[in-house]
Amino acid sequence: MKTLVCGIVKTTPDGSGRQRAIRRCCLLLLLSLCCANRLAAECKAPAYREVADYRLNTRLTVVSSALTVKNLICLAGLLKARYDRPKMFVYIFNTEEAARRFLVLKSGAEGYSLSYDRALRAIYSLDQSIQEEYLLITPVGWNDGSDEYVTRIDLPVATIPQCRFELHGRCLVTFEGYKDHSDISKSPLSGTVTLTAHVNRLGGMSSIHIVSSDSEFGTNRGELTRAAIDNLREWRVEPAPQQDIVRIKYIFDVRSSPPGNAALHVTLALPDQVLVTDAIDKVSAP
Repeated sequence: MKTLVCGIVKTTPDGSGRQRAIRRCCLLLLLSLCCANRLAAECKAPAYREVADYRLNTRLTVVSSALTVKNLICLAGLLKARYDRPKMFVYIFNTEEAARRFLVLKSGAEGYSLSYDRALRAIYSLDQSIQEEYLLITPVGWNDGSDEYVTRIDLPVATIPQCRFELHGRCLVTFEGYKDHSDISKSPLSGTVTLTAHVNRLGGMSSIHIVSSDSEFGTNRGELTRAAIDNLREWRVEPAPQQDIVRIKYIFDVRSSPPGNAALHVTLALPDQVLVTDAIDKVSAP
């Protein structure tokens, strides 16, 4: 006999089987509700500042030190209750200037700075008409709307989920990806650089040391090393009670000619590799 239990069709031999299946389902639901209630009780949303509210498009700022997955989930719950709207879209930045000046469509926007895009740290979206609610963690910022580096968390949740990119269990919340070739060099770059760094309690990188640096095809080793160090220095992960040590190998294979403003592609293969290539050569790190 087939019965519908918790939205799943199950085959049960008799009435007693149906009752056992229903009891199991109810127990699972009860445990899930208990976990969700415990998370809600432990929630403490970070301080934030509303910079602009266009009804369906709201912009806030949160200080970098408060950007944790748990804090952002708690903030989403607070915003949902405070605004009490059937539909909303909230951009969360770490600078007020970016929150004010950020543009999704930039055509004709003279003097627009990509730093505004990069300061976008998360997005909260709610649409009750289709029962959709989620949070996006955006370590590289807006990135032209691409979800390549984004962690999506469907809400509500019973426990704190993992991020797509983590170091020692700490979510990567800021990663300054290279936008184009001119960001790092005016000549091709090929080779590898291995670095170690301390991840401090606030999530920043410090004490960066060069383990090895090998250049190829006439690449200036100093430029190669500088490109890796400058990038790693900008990483930020979630705060934690302890310090951690990371070892990251940068693999550069940038051969665009002429280099100019040729686009680059960065592949994160955490916990220990970063691959930088020409945008047309999107490949996976070994």
